[in-house]
Amino acid sequence: MPAEVQPDCSCFEPAVRLINPKQIYSGVDTEHSSYGEVSVEQCSGCMTFWLSFYIEYESFSRSGRWFRAPLPASLVAEVSANNAIDVLNTLTPRYAGGSYYDSAGFITESKVNLNP
Repeated sequence: MPAEVQPDCSCFEPAVRLINPKQIYSGVDTEHSSYGEVSVEQCSGCMTFWLSFYIEYESFSRSGRWFRAPLPASLVAEVSANNAIDVLNTLTPRYAGGSYYDSAGFITESKVNLNP
């Protein structure tokens, strides 16, 4: 599901982290992952909401990975830690990165990968 995007904002660059984001939600997924971190933040520049998921398996080197995608405002209230992966997998564009991928960030059409 495409978000109401503002592609001219730097927050749409794959390797960019939001600068001065407004924290809307933060939680930990205990249902689908080994305690992946979930957040919903709002870009202070273009006001786009972003859904992010980060996970790292301490027993596996180079297993850290993150996923993020712009989140339609209509879905912000519906996101929880335990449904974040399902929601994230419906959003486009979707970005991924981290040591698992040996990447600072890239656009992906793949689903969220939780394998260590």
